[in-house]
Amino acid sequence: MTTLTPPGVPERRAGLRRRMQVRARISTASADEQLDAHTVDLSAGGVSLVCPQQLNPGLHCVVELGTGRPELSDPLTVRAAVCYCVGVAPGQFRVGLQFIDLSDADAQLIAAMLG
Repeated sequence: MTTLTPPGVPERRAGLRRRMQVRARISTASADEQLDAHTVDLSAGGVSLVCPQQLNPGLHCVVELGTGRPELSDPLTVRAAVCYCVGVAPGQFRVGLQFIDLSDADAQLIAAMLG
């Protein structure tokens, strides 16, 4: 794993993150539909992804992540909170999510995805 923080900028995360592109789906209580997205990077504490809709910081959601590993066929479904959302292109937003109340099983699955 490597850190993706630019030189000279202190890393704020407790753990390192890994660049990983897998399919994701975001569900919010206020959305009638699920938002298809793809991940940019993943850490033990959260995920950064790109989705087609702006999400407000503080919003709680459920995220389903593909594992990107054939031996881990079931998707990971976790609760998360939006930390930031910035536009990166028309109709594309980079969203940082912090995982909430991970179960031990989910934490182990994330560790396997990172390993």
